[in-house]
Amino acid sequence: MQRMRMNQAISAAGLLEQFGPERVRDTPISEMAFTGIAAGAAMHGLKPVIEIMFIEFLGVALDQLVTEAAKFRYLSRGHYEVPMVLRASVGSGTGFGCQHSQTLENWLIGTPGLVVASPSDAQTAYSLMRSAMDHPDPVVILEPRLLYGVRGEVDRELKLPLGQARVVRPGSQVTVVALGRMTRVAKAAADALAGEGIDAEVIDLLTVSPLDGAGGVWLAAGGPGSDHHPRRAGALRQGAGGPLRTRRGRCGSPHPRTNQHRRACQGVVGACRTHDWGTELMNQLLDRRAALANPLERYRRMLEIRHAEDEINKLFASGSIHGTTHLCQGQEALDVALGAALAPEDAVTATYRGHGVALGLGLPLESLFAEIMGKQDGCTDGVGGSMHLCAREIGLLPTFAIVGAGLPVAAGAAMAFQVNREQRVAVAVFGDGSANIGAFHETLNIASVWQLPVVFVLDHNVYGEYSRWNVTTPFEDLVRRADSYDMPGVQVDGMDVAATQAAIEQARARALAGDGPTLVEAKTYRFSGHSRSDTAPYRPEGELDAWRERDPIVVETARLLGEGIAQAELDRIEEEAAAAVAAAIAAAQAAPSATTAHMFGHVAARTA
Repeated sequence: MQRMRMNQAISAAGLLEQFGPERVRDTPISEMAFTGIAAGAAMHGLKPVIEIMFIEFLGVALDQLVTEAAKFRYLSRGHYEVPMVLRASVGSGTGFGCQHSQTLENWLIGTPGLVVASPSDAQTAYSLMRSAMDHPDPVVILEPRLLYGVRGEVDRELKLPLGQARVVRPGSQVTVVALGRMTRVAKAAADALAGEGIDAEVIDLLTVSPLDGAGGVWLAAGGPGSDHHPRRAGALRQGAGGPLRTRRGRCGSPHPRTNQHRRACQGVVGACRTHDWGTELMNQLLDRRAALANPLERYRRMLEIRHAEDEINKLFASGSIHGTTHLCQGQEALDVALGAALAPEDAVTATYRGHGVALGLGLPLESLFAEIMGKQDGCTDGVGGSMHLCAREIGLLPTFAIVGAGLPVAAGAAMAFQVNREQRVAVAVFGDGSANIGAFHETLNIASVWQLPVVFVLDHNVYGEYSRWNVTTPFEDLVRRADSYDMPGVQVDGMDVAATQAAIEQARARALAGDGPTLVEAKTYRFSGHSRSDTAPYRPEGELDAWRERDPIVVETARLLGEGIAQAELDRIEEEAAAAVAAAIAAAQAAPSATTAHMFGHVAARTA
């Protein structure tokens, strides 16, 4: 047993000297970026613990915690775990004023996939933090500020599982349920009541999301012995400090790596997925990626993407698919260049306009269409839909529906590769609209300071949603923003697959050599509107026609003809691509629809 203050039980004192600056990092004041970086690092083998200091500072980073980190397990069918911990102080009474005196657990407790706990003394602070660091899902520890000066005995061997409350004072007449600092207040009140002949039980919740599964904690009436709550009474009558019950489970997530990568992925499939992709389909994923070494296969993939997007638009228009979609006709060269330039073990974050990126990296057509149609054979069991595609086997993290959200997560993956000395890079693919968002600037700054092996690929398709670049940005060549972060900036014709592939390959080589990040601006054009209902009436007259003259498929057709490939051969490839898309649509339409079991299958880990 050791006597210590609550904050000493979990402070960073001495950690820098013990573990060094690579693992203990002093960050800029960039809560959004370092929260997302923690999520990306957690998905790739690290167990980050980040400190927000005051809970109010979390407001600028909520997207990265509740919309991204808490959803990655769900959107990857359990392939990605996010074992990160976020510490923040809460509560009033310290004289800091109203903007530094709130508790705000209600911001978090309704978030699926997130664990929220709050200690009540030095022992629970220590034990909850240990449990949080062992947990496979993101955990938020809310530390009451007024307890930082409280001292108490700490048993370093005592474990307090997350999701379990504890009885801190047994009683038979009335039950008081408390959290955090109020546990001490409630216990003192119960002791005072005892002098008046009232025997009060006090329960310390410890974890507010998920609540203890023993049942009835919030609905208790008449105390733990009440006939109205026999199940609860039995669960709680274990004496002071006795636990309530919880239930959870865990699946593993190996690191990918070439042939070894195939075997590892096959193991994960059996452990985590609702349905088994199987060895044949696993090989198809990687074979489709490897095929891009052949220029004719790159051409075929571009045609597959174009035909797929055209057909998806028709399916939505006919009412065959619900929701919305964001198409990428005109951007196929960049999509295929990414697959050709990167290795399957590299990590890629992309946006809601991600069909082309996913197909370029090797996702099978059948898996794409099944996902968009809400079928079980989709890449995320049909629960992600058009905006949320994922295939860990080829490096594709769950695609992001929030503008700019993938940038810090990619930087986090790169941090994990850096710390683990892995020859892998992370790539963030994002649009020109993202270059005006806070995540862009915070992430590029940290990536440069830490010299992370990450490539930022800016898909400048002229429009950020419905707004042309010139009404939202002071200059057109966004590559200039690389200068602000002391990193190389490369501008490339994004309608030319060969030029784009070369630029990404060079940036990747630079990252692998330890020379840090690169910003690659690919000049492309979005032939479609922002989403399925957008006819793009805001385009200047003649703009679309001018860009169609630089259609990436037209550009690549001319190149291949110039290299001696016969037109008949190219026509045959296009016919085969169109037929493959039609067959994939038919297969997806015949596949079984996702069920409620799929909907709730990977919300959180199941730990024993």
